[in-house]
Amino acid sequence: MRRICNGRFYETDTATKIANVWFDAGDTTLYRTRGGAYFVAFVDHHGGGGNRMTPLTHDQAMDWMMNNSAHSMEVFEQPFGPILEAVAADDEPSVYVRIPRDLADVLTASVGGCAD
Repeated sequence: MRRICNGRFYETDTATKIANVWFDAGDTTLYRTRGGAYFVAFVDHHGGGGNRMTPLTHDQAMDWMMNNSAHSMEVFEQPFGPILEAVAADDEPSVYVRIPRDLADVLTASVGGCAD
């Protein structure tokens, strides 16, 4: 499917498919163009509403993923980073940082601990 929206060209054949959601009326698919722009394409299976495309901002694309995750969604690629595991409200948040081994040894030695 090809469309020009707001003076920009969008094509499902050349864009990367991010996720797809099935509804009774048709499929809604989130895509990312080679230039990094996001859009949603709706394919009508019943011929009533027609096929359409809607350009999205990065934040709107993230919202689309979160808002449609309760439906039968198939995710092909996760462009927004890993989905974080839920934690209880009273738990303290944790931050994990990957650092080089030699730096870990220096930091561990400076606080008097032992490195493994």
